[in-house]
Amino acid sequence: MDLTDAKLQLEDEGYCLLENQLDPRQAEHLDTLARTLMEPRDGYISMETSLNHIPELAPLCIHSTLVELAEMMLGKDLILANNVAMKWCKPGAPEGPLHWGGRFKDISQLTEFQVFWMLTDFTAENGATLAVPFSHHTGRPPARTSYPQEIPLVGPKGSVLIFDGRIWHRSGANTTSGKHRMAANMMYLPGSVDRGGEWPLVTRERYNEFPPQLQTMLLQSVAPPDSPPRAAQHPTIWTMLDYQGVKHAAVGKLAANLTIESGSKFSTAVRFPQASALEVKQTRDCCVFLERARAIGGNSEVELYVNDVMVSHFTVAVGENDAQVQTLTEQVTSRITDTTVMYNITLKNVGSHNVRIHELRIQWLAS
Repeated sequence: MDLTDAKLQLEDEGYCLLENQLDPRQAEHLDTLARTLMEPRDGYISMETSLNHIPELAPLCIHSTLVELAEMMLGKDLILANNVAMKWCKPGAPEGPLHWGGRFKDISQLTEFQVFWMLTDFTAENGATLAVPFSHHTGRPPARTSYPQEIPLVGPKGSVLIFDGRIWHRSGANTTSGKHRMAANMMYLPGSVDRGGEWPLVTRERYNEFPPQLQTMLLQSVAPPDSPPRAAQHPTIWTMLDYQGVKHAAVGKLAANLTIESGSKFSTAVRFPQASALEVKQTRDCCVFLERARAIGGNSEVELYVNDVMVSHFTVAVGENDAQVQTLTEQVTSRITDTTVMYNITLKNVGSHNVRIHELRIQWLAS
């Protein structure tokens, strides 16, 4: 596809696909490297901090065709906002929740230039990303759990899928018995935007090994010069759990029928001494749930903090009926590591409208 046509499709439909950008043998090599590092869990697995552990991904970050298109959309001073995430959809993985990535409201056109390098074929059967074309024009997150316009974004191994982060999308279900799909996910932002502190950093040691072009892109995503060496010795891995097969091992209800006024916050403390036995479980995650959240009078924004460290930034859509009420979930496992100590959980409403939450809870999950 011509890059001018790709830019027009990105602007109009919210996504485009560039085929034959990576040698299939190199794609297979990167796929194998990722799978040797990722834990043998089931379902959908994401490995953050991948640049720290697979430096062979560096050439993909500065691939000339990709960077040229990104500069056409974002400007010459673009940055790489995350530390590359490997996305592994294994056989039997259920589809994920429909969402968007509209974190940065001060960008009038493109908020996030999202890239998925297809290290395997992406098919409708093996969990290809699903998206609702044109949905980025709405300027809001999805108000329903599904839309009839949703399509699978398929392509052959070695292709690169690019989409506007505001498009409504999700991981597809892998209905095969023996075919996985793997992607290397990168996100680029205009250089004028603060990366938000949400993504793990590239270690200083690894950063010093990269070419100058990539170092410039990573200026907001590199650990400080005085940081300890090998700051990320182990990959950061999370799983999208199939909730039908999950046991709620420990639950804490933090609030019910909660209203957080614009500019205010809600704070509470919680601990899970009864969850200590989960240490021996193969799968465990701790999640914060905002059940039936809605904004009153217009969209709003809520930040989630654990012990004064921001973990996530939610956009809460205006809702007047059950079809428009959202359930927002964030994994906080990396922040809540000791089940016997007290943690302070805070929600700050940094938007311009009040937010109502039917129930706010936090719980440990185990298979």
